[in-house]
Amino acid sequence: MNNTLRALFIITTITLFGILAGCGSNGSNSLPLGTQETGKIALKLVWDSDSEVKSTAKEVFSAPNGVVTVRVKVAAPDITTTIQYDFAAGTGSGTIDGVLAGSGRTLTAQGLDSAGNVIYQGTATNITVLAGQITSVGPVTMSPPPTSSFTFIPSVPVVGQAIAFTDASTGSPTAWSWDFGDGTNSTTQNPSHAYSASGSFTVALTTTNATGSNTKSQSVTVSPNTYSIAGKITQYGTGLSGVTVALTSGQTATTDSSGNYSLTGIVNGSYTLTPTLNGYSFTPTTLAVTVSSANVTGKNFTATNSGSITVTW
Repeated sequence: MNNTLRALFIITTITLFGILAGCGSNGSNSLPLGTQETGKIALKLVWDSDSEVKSTAKEVFSAPNGVVTVRVKVAAPDITTTIQYDFAAGTGSGTIDGVLAGSGRTLTAQGLDSAGNVIYQGTATNITVLAGQITSVGPVTMSPPPTSSFTFIPSVPVVGQAIAFTDASTGSPTAWSWDFGDGTNSTTQNPSHAYSASGSFTVALTTTNATGSNTKSQSVTVSPNTYSIAGKITQYGTGLSGVTVALTSGQTATTDSSGNYSLTGIVNGSYTLTPTLNGYSFTPTTLAVTVSSANVTGKNFTATNSGSITVTW
């Protein structure tokens, strides 16, 4: 090979290597394969320390008694490893490093007691983390689990009567689970329920928020439906007052000036009516009566004066 051809070969080879070396470069400062860009999240906490009263809850910057540590976690669909950082609760703020850059990050801050139990929790969502930068979020409100409570009216319901249950829980619950004690349940915040039988039922309300859940139980006594038994006692077609009418269940009533009587508060069942008044007998002497989910009327008696009559000549 002469000198001219040799020189041409060398130049061509150098040019070819230069072209190959430039392939894949877009002019940017790209990272080596396997390297991921990360940033930091700085957060500031406030504590819902008076959540017992919803309308006057106060946010303070010092952690409540019992909170020892704050544990911060960051999650996102593209974050496959746990990102977690603990700092002392008294500081009220902290920074978590090594968060994969990107959007849609969710930060969860948990207030832990000395045993590591979560007793407060707060979240911040839709955080965008930029590579090499600090993203500040906050204030993140830290709230305790709810405290379940409820009221109901009427306080002494009867069978079949609708009872209005009202949630009175604190701690901003987000879910409600009612157990009415008769095999029925509800997830409505303020449900209504009627019982098909009398008796005592334990009603339990479980409320839940992001921090945890709590259950409150109360006893509801359902009384049976009651009815009345009414009638009239007459003598020679005129109402006779002062007659005592007794029922075998123990209830009694006294006839008024027109001879009318009414026994109330009677539950379903079979009974016997017996009228009494000194110096009088009655026809019939007793009456059988059955109460079956309705008031009973027309249970009448006729009175006869059984005393002696003195005739003077």
